Amino acid sequence: QSLLSQNSTHLSFYSRTNLNANQAEIGINGPVYNLMQIRVSGTGYYLINTGGLPTAAETDSRGFFIGNRQSLNDIDAWKNGVKILNGTTASGTVVSGNLFLLAYNNLQGGGGAAAVSTKQCAFASTGDGLTDTEAANFSNRVNTLLTYFGINMY
Repeated sequence: QSLLSQNSTHLSFYSRTNLNANQAEIGINGPVYNLMQIRVSGTGYYLINTGGLPTAAETDSRGFFIGNRQSLNDIDAWKNGVKILNGTTASGTVVSGNLFLLAYNNLQGGGGAAAVSTKQCAFASTGDGLTDTEAANFSNRVNTLLTYFGINMY
């Protein structure tokens, strides 16, 4: 049973490590590159639930990242409460399988962990898609929580 819907999904990952390596923070990769992952590397910031690879230029992998799909044609990326990419896509479906944390589940390659990450994860989540206001508020609340525990980066 899938708990995520095609056009309303978010993934988030709080990285305490600045490491520009091709590593996946959270995700799954299904048949025909139906991606649901956050991957911050020197090649860009990959978004979730897409048939292609929308990317945003990103050189520092520290902070709180949100990949978000609000509707069929509205996908966006957030870093530390600021929207850094907004795109449109009509492709990509919710992949049936388990999400991996600190890697992605490579169902296209037969299953198993791929792009295993060595970053420090302070927080991660998945759930329904977020409005712009919800994404900004969520980022602020996660930062407040991690500041309280003394494990935030920004």
